[in-house]
Amino acid sequence: MKKYKNQVEENEAHRIARNESERTAGTRSLAGVLEARDQVGRPTRGADVAEVERGSIADELGIAPGAKLIQINDRPLRDAIQLKMADASERISLTVIQPDGQPRIFDIEKDAFEPLGLNVDAELFDGVTRCTNKCPFCFVDQLPKRAKGPNARNLRRTLYVRDDDYRLSFLHGHYITLTNLKEEDYARIIEEKLSPLCVSVQATDPATRIIMLGKATVGDIMERLQYLIANGIQINAQIVLCPGINDGAQLDRSVSDLMTLWPGVESVAVVPVGLTKFMPSERGMKTVRPDEARHILQQLKPHQKRACKSSGVSFMLRTRCICWPAKRCHAPRFTTAIRNTPTESA
Repeated sequence: MKKYKNQVEENEAHRIARNESERTAGTRSLAGVLEARDQVGRPTRGADVAEVERGSIADELGIAPGAKLIQINDRPLRDAIQLKMADASERISLTVIQPDGQPRIFDIEKDAFEPLGLNVDAELFDGVTRCTNKCPFCFVDQLPKRAKGPNARNLRRTLYVRDDDYRLSFLHGHYITLTNLKEEDYARIIEEKLSPLCVSVQATDPATRIIMLGKATVGDIMERLQYLIANGIQINAQIVLCPGINDGAQLDRSVSDLMTLWPGVESVAVVPVGLTKFMPSERGMKTVRPDEARHILQQLKPHQKRACKSSGVSFMLRTRCICWPAKRCHAPRFTTAIRNTPTESA
């Protein structure tokens, strides 16, 4: 049986009984909980419990599959990050609607990092934050249109989701642009240390970034990165290289600017734009040719050498300059990463 951290003289049965009965729905009103909104005003449905681990805290408290988690510590439940934070905490308050419709509030004391034993049906309970940019190279715009009909063959629907959600960046490494974050989002990222985040920089020059993202209010990327870094958030940056837009001198500027933010920016990945036959021709996007790929790799070498030289001998182990050119250079495939963390040479 899981051990709750509490007074020595209390036995296990008393602790469980207290957590079950100390605060029930009658101790305060739960009116409106099911219509709860998170701190940025979005409705949140809560999380449906799919499975309860046998012998876990949740099992001992009688939380059953089919229950709905509504709040943690009096805050509407938005995502699985809150559940992970609850697992790490010693004291939490959990608001639950049981399968029979009975609302319960549990005060729980436990060991730090002792899991509650709750497996839920999703990771985001208030919906995925969608991208509002108009990037000319957007991959979603290059997908075939979905056909209709019972026998239609289509790509999976999730490919058509334009997500730009910092929570997916923290949980799964999705690249985000930082263009749709509200003050409340920044506050949560910093308070909960949701780090590292993966950020699509594309260009540090404001005018060039506006072209790359197709939105007039997105040019201040360096200011946004500096703010996050100053508050303890590490960044893995990405530049999607589009010939004629953010290459050449703009690439030099972007890499140089990002290197000044080390160690806050711990890696910079430069990748060529990927185009499909469904790319709208009026956008004028071009692929990176093999000769251009070789030139770009040579262009980045001085930056890599400068990073290694400026770091000193001890820093050499933490800065690796890694290039993966296409084996025969028949296709425009390359990845260059200037990494500032321990990594293995390729």
